This record gives sequence, C-alpha cells and structure tokens, in this order.
Amino acid sequence: MLHAGNFSQQAVSAVGVNGASIVRVRFDTESGVARIAVNNNQGAADPIPQNIDSVIFLGAYQRGNFYSGQIAEVLVYDREVEGADLLALDTYLHTRYAIERTPDPLPPTIVFDAVPQNMMLARCGDSLIVAGRVAAARVKNVAVTIDTNGVDVVSQSFFDLAVDATFRVGFVVESGAHLYNVVVTADTGGVELDTVINNRNITCGEVIAITDNPIRSLVRRDSPSPFSRTYGGNFSSQRADTLYKASSAEGTGGGANVGGWGLYMQNAIIEKMGTPTMVINGGVGGTSIQQHLPDPNNRLNLSTIYGSWLYRVIQSGSKDRIRWLFWYQGESNSGADDYTALFDQLRNAWLEDLPICSISWLCRYVRDVVGTDITNSATPSASSKTVTQRLLSTPPPASPSTMAVTTAPTDISPSANNSSTSTASPSSV
Repeated sequence: MLHAGNFSQQAVSAVGVNGASIVRVRFDTESGVARIAVNNNQGAADPIPQNIDSVIFLGAYQRGNFYSGQIAEVLVYDREVEGADLLALDTYLHTRYAIERTPDPLPPTIVFDAVPQNMMLARCGDSLIVAGRVAAARVKNVAVTIDTNGVDVVSQSFFDLAVDATFRVGFVVESGAHLYNVVVTADTGGVELDTVINNRNITCGEVIAITDNPIRSLVRRDSPSPFSRTYGGNFSSQRADTLYKASSAEGTGGGANVGGWGLYMQNAIIEKMGTPTMVINGGVGGTSIQQHLPDPNNRLNLSTIYGSWLYRVIQSGSKDRIRWLFWYQGESNSGADDYTALFDQLRNAWLEDLPICSISWLCRYVRDVVGTDITNSATPSASSKTVTQRLLSTPPPASPSTMAVTTAPTDISPSANNSSTSTASPSSV
C-alpha cells in the first residue's frame, strides 16, 4: 500500500500470494497503520502516511503495474465492515471460491505492562523491566531469560500461574559494547514452549541529533554497526512510527536513513570509543533553513520537518539525553542575507527543546556549489563564518573525558580549508 507517494514508507506484505487468494487491506486513519492479510494470514502492520487521494489503486507501484485481470464480484457496504460482519464476509468469500482460510490467531496468552523494545537504546545504568499478566488459562508456567554476549544475566521461571497472575523481572543495562536479548516463553501444555517475546540487540549509549540539508551526505554503502541505530522514520508524519531500527545510509532519505556522514560517525564512535549511539535524524535534502523552523502554532506538527524530528526525540525518551546536535547546511539559501537571523530562531528552538544539549558541532556551510563536488568547495561566505563562530563559541559541558568528532573519509569529508572540529564530553565515555 502506498500513500502520498512515499516510496520509502510503504506497507509491504511479508506473506506472498500463491495461486487464488483473498487479500484484505485495511488502513486505520487514527493510528496510521496499514494492515495487509493474505487468506487471513497477516503479512503487514506498517505505519504509512495518510491517504491524500480519493482513488485507491489495485496492484500499483509495488514492483508492478496496475491490476490486469478479471474481477469476480464487487460487494458494497453502507458501513465499516468489522467484527461479525467481517467474519461473515471472509467466510462467504473463502467458501464461495474454495480458498483455504488461515484460522484466526489465538488470543494473547500474556499481556505485558513493560518490556524493552527490540533494538532499544536505553540509558546506561538504567534498570529495564519485564512485567506481565497471564491472560489465558492454558498458561501454566512462564520463563524470562535475558542474556548478553552469550551469557545469561537473568533466568527466572514462574510456576503454577493462574489467570491474572503477574510476574516482574528487572535487569541493569551496563555501558559498553553489550547487546542484550530478552526472551519470554510460556508453557501452555504443548510439546514445545511458546515464545511470547523475543526482543534482541538491546543496548545503552548516547543519543545524537542531526538536522540538516545534505547534498552528498545521504548515500553511503557502509553497513551499520550492530550498535548504530535510529528511531522512527526520517521525516515520518506518522505517530505510530516509533520503532528502533538499524541506521542506514542507503537511498535518498526516509525510513531509517541517518545520512552518509551520520552513519560514518556512528560506526566510528563504537569502533574507537566502544559507545553505542542512536541518531534522531531531521535531515531532508533540498530544503531551505525556513523549512526547518518549528510551526509557531504547533511545535509537534508532524507535517513539518521540525515537528517530525521533535516528536521522535520525545517518543524515544531522548529530550533530556541529547547533548550533541549537528547542523549541516547544504546548497539551499545558506548564503542568504537573512540566514543568520533565521539560524538564531532555529538555534533558540533547539535550546528550548533540548535542555542539556551543548551547542557544539562540526559545522560547514556551503553556498553556490550546486552540482559541484562539495569536498572541494570554496571558503564559506562571511555570513556563514559568523554563524559557524557563534555555534562553536558555546562551551561544552564540563567533564573529565572528551569526545572528539573526527573528519570522515575522503568521499564525504570537508576539505582541509573548510572544516571545523569541535569537542564535547559524554559522561559515559
């Protein structure tokens, strides 16, 4: 399913069609989640943009053309089809066309009050909680196992549980290159245990903000380190897009993209310092600085670059964790006469929304270089220098240790005459 022409944020079914099939596609406007089921087997539950077109295309875009084939019948309802109506419709279609229907999934055996997310980046030293309640009588025993680097940190079982019985386990996430895996299994009387939760690659580290207008900085073929991750989708307008993801620099933005130099920086930090990182990316190519300003009437307007970025900062619990923000202005209006005044507005917004952020960046401003190699661009304009000096004049927080931002390899690094290196000090390094 494709909405708003956003090819980087489609709903794509993991269940394929093999022969005659019944495909059910539903979009929830409130949550922004698209669901695709093939023969009642759910293949997708993906957040995508709101639909802005009155036309629904069948078979369009997803590596194919418009639908070409026969339509057996069209059923029109004067109400939303759900509950008993949906079951009756499904039964009718599967019976009439002799297509096997996957049975409905069993109701949940356990309802969780707290569980660390897959690929979560927690605060170092925090205690993460696994807590739940038994919701089905067939559950007899529950086991919680937490391991890191192949060694169990927690292995606890709860026996002879009744419906509504609760359990709770906590563990501390220690700093360093550690990946924690959380597995919860339930004994329901079958031959094998039911795996209820299998959330992997949980770690802790530093959160970094990027918001920029990149030129060549988007595409990079590096593979992300297991310790380099992001949250939500780059410039996502969906409230439901709140998953931790492995960082990417493929393509031209959207999804898990953190930009070429962003991914290089993340990989370098874990390699040289042993610190996992998460980037909240607000970079969108081809944009002016005006487009990065917050909506004065609604700071969390998800249709704006700033609102989408700030929403992901808040939802990931990073508002009071971000101490470094990188602004990389590209080709669009970086030499405009009012650039300094506009930048002051943006900088004040950052300082208001990121209370502990040290405005101390590796910055480079480029003007009049569209279509040229930015690694060999001319010296920045006087106005660009003024803004850069203001950025670098804000002192970093006091700390006995130092984090140095190093230049990237030659294909994305600034030239020797047109770069600045700043330092800041993470307490966990």
